[in-house]
Amino acid sequence: MNIPQNSLVLYKNGPARVAELGDKLDIELEDGRSLRVRPKDVLLLHPGPVRSLSQLAMPAGEVEAACELLDGGQTTLPELAELIYGAYTPASAWSVWRLVDEG
Repeated sequence: MNIPQNSLVLYKNGPARVAELGDKLDIELEDGRSLRVRPKDVLLLHPGPVRSLSQLAMPAGEVEAACELLDGGQTTLPELAELIYGAYTPASAWSVWRLVDEG
């Protein structure tokens, strides 16, 4: 999996920004800490660019309408973000992940 610099990734159920690439990824966490992690320890949510995790405020969306349209069907994170929020952005990707994680 190719993870770009300044992308949004999931690390231990929280958002992180990929700051630097290498054998290990330098990621910045929501609380401001920086860590070096293996690429297999993160899940790519959006290729970015994400300059700051403060950009991840939940946008207004149509969650109930999307649930009715899908009616138990399967979709991808980018498609669900577009369906609920009208666009696949870092903020909508993080919001969709939180919705899915909460059930």
